[in-house]
Amino acid sequence: RELRFQEKLFPRLKQLIVDNLPNIEELSFQGGAPQLERLTLAVLKKPEDGIFGIDKLPMLKEVEFYGHIMIDSVVAEMVAVCRNPPNKPRVYREDRPMEMDSELSS
Repeated sequence: RELRFQEKLFPRLKQLIVDNLPNIEELSFQGGAPQLERLTLAVLKKPEDGIFGIDKLPMLKEVEFYGHIMIDSVVAEMVAVCRNPPNKPRVYREDRPMEMDSELSS
């Protein structure tokens, strides 16, 4: 139910696709996958315990959400989280960049 990337795991991973894991309750980055540049998510429901550790991915450039089910609250939370890390990764929704405020308020 948890997908955790602990320290020293996957040191060369550059792209991760999490696709249709209906029972995932937590996705967390705890120092693992330090070279991750692109995170692609297709979630069927909001992870109950959340998505954590985006700030521990120093090389992350993009987070993309895709699929026939979009959970607006998950996308909005990711946009908010991606404002803070030094690298400020872009958030996309099916290849369309999410503007930090205007896209979510409409």
